[in-house]
Parts: sequence; structure tokens; C-alpha cells
Amino acid sequence: GEIINGIAFITVGIGRADAFISGTLYRPITVRRCMINKPWPIMLLIGSQLPALLTILISIERVVAVQFPHLYTKVCGKNT
Repeated sequence: GEIINGIAFITVGIGRADAFISGTLYRPITVRRCMINKPWPIMLLIGSQLPALLTILISIERVVAVQFPHLYTKVCGKNT
């Protein structure tokens, strides 16, 4: 997640510099057009939300392992 987020910020910088140089930085566009035409919004979403999602999933796994050890062992195996 952090690598994607870092690449997204670099891409944002390059894209905004290009828009500034070409004179289109302050031209208004819709949110939808930005999401479709620019590469960084999706990368920013994935890079910022993926670490949080993984933390939630690991927390759920730990709760299941503690509250339902038989089910956890049956589904995930003995050496997990």
C-alpha cells in the first residue's frame, strides 16, 4: 500500500507540473472526468485504503482465532 501511495504522489506531482506547463492546471473539470482521465486518483485511493483494509482483515482473523479456535484451526490449518 505504501509503495502504491508513494508512486501516486509522484504521479500527481508530474501530472500537475505538466498541467501547469501546458496551462491547463486551473481549467475546471468534473470529478468523474478526473477519475477517468487521470491515473493518480485510483492509485491514491488504493494506496491509502489498502493498509487500513489489511489491518481490519488481520484484526478479524485474530478475533476469530481467539473466539472460535476450533473453526479457525479447521479453516486455516494447524500451523497457521
